Amino acid sequence: MTDKTLNGSRKRIMPKEVYYQCIWMIRDIDRLEELALNKYLFENCSNSEVAFIADDTQDLISVEIIKEAVRRLECIHDALDTIPEEYRKDIIDIIKKVRPYYPDTAHENTWNKWKHCFIYRLAKNMDMF
Repeated sequence: MTDKTLNGSRKRIMPKEVYYQCIWMIRDIDRLEELALNKYLFENCSNSEVAFIADDTQDLISVEIIKEAVRRLECIHDALDTIPEEYRKDIIDIIKKVRPYYPDTAHENTWNKWKHCFIYRLAKNMDMF
């Protein structure tokens, strides 16, 4: 696989595999937020290996999984802070395919620029390259 050149800049090149890992991490944001809501459970019982999450499935979820979900969400939100506020929600929707088209508020190149800036910053935050 070839590397992704972001916005035509040779300084901002990332492996294609990293690019797609970031895309899928963003598409998984709803599940991550659901896991992060249970963060308070493992904070109250820090010696425990497993936190019981009372949800529809009654699954036992490891504390490490919850910590990783919180870390990923922090990285996503930190990366979102680097792009202008008016593009944030729509960029997430575009990546998640909720909105398969670019809004008319800006040109398609502008949307691509901020999307790539967001993905690049997320990959850097996650120490993926």
